[in-house]
Amino acid sequence: MTVVVAVGDGESLRGYGVKLYKLHKFSTRFNLTGVAIGIIGISQDITSRKEVEVAFRHDSTHDSLPDLYNRLFSIETMHRNETAQKEAELKSSRSSS
Repeated sequence: MTVVVAVGDGESLRGYGVKLYKLHKFSTRFNLTGVAIGIIGISQDITSRKEVEVAFRHDSTHDSLPDLYNRLFSIETMHRNETAQKEAELKSSRSSS
């Protein structure tokens, strides 16, 4: 019987300050009577996958030629600002009444 106790990814520094991303999976091993007898863990280097994710995230919000923020980023920023402003107005109206 195996029960997964932890799955997650983390970041650490390789030599010269280069980031290294790892995926960690741990599980508990039990004997036939159900008593825990150990833990098995696996770590996998996922640095290249994370670097691709960062590049995709950048490319989705920037135009390729001038490397400036694109329309999608501007619209999302406007929506965030409008939401924050509405929340602030609601909060101030509640505190004044």
